[in-house]
Amino acid sequence: MKTTSVLSAAALCLLASACADNIPSDPATGLTGTSALASARASATPDQETAISPNLASIAAKLGIVSADRQVLKAELLYAANAYSQSSPTLILAEDRARGIGAEWVKGDPRRGGRLGVSWSIVPLGGLPFVYDPSIPGSIRSATGAEVIARLQEGMQTWSNRSCSNAPVVAVEGEDADIIQALWLPMSFFTDNYGPDGAGILGITFSSVYGTPGNFTDIDGNGKADLAQAIIVYNGGVLWSDNGPFGTTDLYSVIAHESGHAFGLGHFGKVFVTKKDQQVDENGGISINVEDIKYAPKALMNAVYVMGRDEVTGTDNSSFCQMWSARK
Repeated sequence: MKTTSVLSAAALCLLASACADNIPSDPATGLTGTSALASARASATPDQETAISPNLASIAAKLGIVSADRQVLKAELLYAANAYSQSSPTLILAEDRARGIGAEWVKGDPRRGGRLGVSWSIVPLGGLPFVYDPSIPGSIRSATGAEVIARLQEGMQTWSNRSCSNAPVVAVEGEDADIIQALWLPMSFFTDNYGPDGAGILGITFSSVYGTPGNFTDIDGNGKADLAQAIIVYNGGVLWSDNGPFGTTDLYSVIAHESGHAFGLGHFGKVFVTKKDQQVDENGGISINVEDIKYAPKALMNAVYVMGRDEVTGTDNSSFCQMWSARK
């Protein structure tokens, strides 16, 4: 199965406290710690043929996404772009043309309660992210539960507000929701399961489908496997912000990107740098700056993230509408 690949993806850890494995809690909302979802699914065994790699299969097992009647079809990763060292006329960081992930939500699927659209909930497998505090320049604090909920709602609304569909997107409580926002896990979770490059993963969306390997269901006959559930996790070891300074990761744009995968969108677009943007340092090393990275098109669903990018462009809309325009 095709994976998204970038070279030497690096973490955006600016200060030691921003990269700590400890994830703080918000007593007012209880968004912290592990949930019944984690403990109830701890013994699940992934099928590595349907997970994207053995490393991600390991994560899928910990999240318990597979079961007797559903398997992981695809896991989409969003990488942070930092410095890369390769000399070539054009350095391709990502090039994808997958408008979808190969599976779609079935309108009125009886296995999901006959919903015309999708439901979503917050089920805290992790905690809250560290964020830059603009009120005290240079300071870092834990995001509040209210801030996180507002950004999660905004990210989901990015897609539910598309004019091509009025299929309902309903916020619910509990583990049976179609889309689960599982919050921020420590960076060690990503590096333990995906090696050093795990530090550069900002978020992962695991999409599971009904059926067993080689026998996925397609009850609406559209040639796509039937989505059963999507679970999203984010990297708590990077510094987050709301349109904060260079070197921070914007909450909304990453949440919206990963939520796009949960709705069925794939990575779409080319991310690259040209020869003239590659710089030679005093030791003869070749590197690039993130501000020199180019997009074709510059879209939310590109596979590599550069700080502060939050556009929903024509390709994002058209990809979504290919799947959802019939869900009126």
